[in-house]
Amino acid sequence: MAGLDGVGEGSVRTMSSRYYQDPEVFEREKEKIFYRTWQFVAHVSALPDPGSFLTAQIADESLLVARGQDGEIRAFYNVCRHRAHRVAEGAGSCRSFVCPYHAWGYDLEGRLIAAPKTEQVAGFDKTAVRLRPVRLEVFCGLIFVNLDDQAPAMDALYPGLAEEILAAKPRIAHMVPVFEDVIGHDCNWKVSVENFSECYHCPVVHKYVIANLYAAEGYRIAIDGGVVRHSAVRRQEREVHGDLLIWFLWPNLAIEIFPMHRSLSVRHFRVEGPRRASYAYLWYADPDLSGAATEEVRDIGRKYRTTNGAEDARLVASVQKGLESRAYDRGQLVITPEVTYQSEHAVAHFQALYLAALEGSG
Repeated sequence: MAGLDGVGEGSVRTMSSRYYQDPEVFEREKEKIFYRTWQFVAHVSALPDPGSFLTAQIADESLLVARGQDGEIRAFYNVCRHRAHRVAEGAGSCRSFVCPYHAWGYDLEGRLIAAPKTEQVAGFDKTAVRLRPVRLEVFCGLIFVNLDDQAPAMDALYPGLAEEILAAKPRIAHMVPVFEDVIGHDCNWKVSVENFSECYHCPVVHKYVIANLYAAEGYRIAIDGGVVRHSAVRRQEREVHGDLLIWFLWPNLAIEIFPMHRSLSVRHFRVEGPRRASYAYLWYADPDLSGAATEEVRDIGRKYRTTNGAEDARLVASVQKGLESRAYDRGQLVITPEVTYQSEHAVAHFQALYLAALEGSG
C-alpha cells in the first residue's frame, strides 16, 4: 500500500527481538536516530521570560535551553568549555550561568563572560569561548532541538504540517500547562511507540476509554512518511467538543488535540536505556478557560493515569519480557487490505523507518 515504504498487503513479520534488548543496538540508535532527529524539549510556556532556562536530556547528552534577554530561545550542550562540568541543573531563572566547578560564567546567549584568573594567561581571549550551540526550532509552540547540524528544518521535513495543526488549534503557543504525568515503562522505547501506533488492542485492554470516550470502530489511522495521523470521533451521547486529532512525529512524539475543551496533550516517549523508557503525558489548556473547565482537563489527565496509562505500562512490560524469551524472535503483523483500527500498518511503517535509519550508511 502507498506510504508504507514497501510494506503491503500479505505476510509481514516484525523486526528481530534483538533490536529491543541489545546494548550495542541501543548505542547505534543514539547516533543514527536520537542525535539526528528533531527531539521535543518543552512547550514554550516553560520559558516564559528572559532568563528562564531548563535542562533536557537527549539519550546521553545533557542540553541547556534558555530564553535570552532578546526574547530568543537558544539551546547549548550543557558542558562547560573549561573542564567539562555541567553548567546547570534543573530549571529556573537567572541572569547568567556560572559553572559550579571553577566559576566560569556564560551569558544567556552562551558567551563566556567570566573566567577567574585567565586575565593572567597570555593570549587568553574570552570572546573566542562560548557554549557549544545546538540547533533549535519552535514548531507549533513546541520547542525542538536537533544535534545534527545538517538535518533538514522541520518545515522541510513536514511541509504544511504546522499549518494543519494550527488550523485545528490556532493558539497553541499561548496555552498553559495544567497537568503533567510521567509513567515509567519497563521496556525498550520502541515497544512503547509500537503500542501507541495501533488500536488493535484497544477493545481488549482500554475498556474505560472505549466505553466512555471513543468507539474503537471510529478510530482512524493515516500514514504519511514521517507523520502518522490518528483520529477518533467522540461518543455522541456525551458532550461533543470535537474529534480527537493526533499527529505522531517520527521517532518518538505525539501531538494530540483532545476533545475536552480542545486541550493539548503532548505524548513524549523518552528513551532511558535498552530496556527502560518513560511515557510523558503533558496537558495544556487555553489560559482563559474557567477554573471548572480547567479542572475537567486536569481530571481527564488524572483519569488517563489509572486507565490507559496503567494499562499500557503493564502491556509493554509484558511484551519486553516476551521479547527476551528464547522462544521468540520475530512475530507476525496483522496487515489487512485496508488500514483500520484493528490493523498494524502503522507498526510496520514505524519498523520500516527505524530499520532504514539504523542501517543507513549516512
